[in-house]
Amino acid sequence: MLAVAKNLVGHVDLKSLHCLKQQLNDAAMLYEKGQFYDRAASAYIRLKNWEKVGEMLIYVSSPKIRLQYAKVSLCKLLCWQLIGT
Repeated sequence: MLAVAKNLVGHVDLKSLHCLKQQLNDAAMLYEKGQFYDRAASAYIRLKNWEKVGEMLIYVSSPKIRLQYAKVSLCKLLCWQLIGT
């Protein structure tokens, strides 16, 4: 849903995009509250909210979600190493 909106950014005003992001965030929070952690993590990934994904990772059973989080964490680590040298 969010990807479609980003592709149509010329046709969709920023207010609509913000509304879509807010709806996805609300859905993620409801999934988390209902203990549907895989779905919540998937929504947070679409929002690129990696901190929230990391917080609930112990409850996530999907290997795909865990792999996505691991890849992002590795990229962040490598970027920090490159900046540090």
